[in-house]
Amino acid sequence: MSRNVFSSSYKGRMFALFRHPVDRALSMYFYLATATWDPMHNPKLKDMTIEEYAHSDSIEHNWITRFLIDKTTGGLTKEDMLVAKEILRKKCLVGMYDDLEESLDRFARYFGWDADPTGHIEACQHACVESGDPRHRHPTLSEEEPEYQFILDQNRYDLELYEYAKVLYEAQGEQIFGVTISRN
Repeated sequence: MSRNVFSSSYKGRMFALFRHPVDRALSMYFYLATATWDPMHNPKLKDMTIEEYAHSDSIEHNWITRFLIDKTTGGLTKEDMLVAKEILRKKCLVGMYDDLEESLDRFARYFGWDADPTGHIEACQHACVESGDPRHRHPTLSEEEPEYQFILDQNRYDLELYEYAKVLYEAQGEQIFGVTISRN
């Protein structure tokens, strides 16, 4: 997909908000089980436990990696991961869900969306950060739970990409926005 959008003559820049793959997969489970208005709604999920979901064909399998390299089926390789990382490094302004306010601010500054004399964009951002997204309010899993580990195993390339995105987020903060992130 990304190769159809970007080329040597059209050097676009995308932005993405990254979230831990297990958190993302759990949110998708709870959302798609109930979101009857969404074309991706899966009524089978409503009757599944998280454990059943984790072992079902409905679980995500490295969705972000597959999306970036346009490989929706089949196995993934280390080379696929390297291509996905390179696409992120060269083409993506990275945001982190765990640092939503700063990420939204970076997107606005980078793309010029902060030049809004009405203040609507800033108000929208503030509301989003303050109230959150109700789709993300659901039970979580601890790292010790077997379902957590199984979901993580199904998304090992997305986890590697997520960890790389955190590094890029910090580097972009310093290089583009002059933000130094203190490490504890």
